[in-house]
Amino acid sequence: GAMALFSCGQHETLLALHEAAIAAKEAVGSSLPAGATGFADDTTVFIGERGVNMLIDSSREILGRNRVKLRVDKCKILVHPGRRDEVNGIDAEGRAIPPAFEVVDSGLTVLGTPVGTEGYRRAALEKAFADMARPVPALTRVDPQSAFTLLQLCFNARPCFLTRVSEPHLYMDYVRTFDK
Repeated sequence: GAMALFSCGQHETLLALHEAAIAAKEAVGSSLPAGATGFADDTTVFIGERGVNMLIDSSREILGRNRVKLRVDKCKILVHPGRRDEVNGIDAEGRAIPPAFEVVDSGLTVLGTPVGTEGYRRAALEKAFADMARPVPALTRVDPQSAFTLLQLCFNARPCFLTRVSEPHLYMDYVRTFDK
């Protein structure tokens, strides 16, 4: 219902962000993929390092024009380890200008999925599975039929999602612990 209407309302903005990413990619001559994806109120814009600052400027303009409030504190730029400085701009005196958003080179979570280095993904999955297992014992305080329904339809939804979007060697130990 409401989520579908919200998503439809964001469609034009997502298309404009995608077109801006492609334009920035072409302007800097990048061979890396570029575009925009979104789900509900989460939007991910991706581009190679050389086009980051151009795309940030375009994205801010597009979001402002569409009256979408940009939460800068939630915006991050993910780069390969050791390449944080590659997204800096250069001013007229040749000094580095950091981008408007935080730059991370270990990882971040995109639409509920840990993305980044193997160490980051493993740590994020360990924390996610521990957080998900913590409330399971509370199911013993409700009717067994209700507990089974909650377990099947609610408690297992996120672990199932994470096993679909992550590599088995990263989550297998945590799934076994969660199942116990």
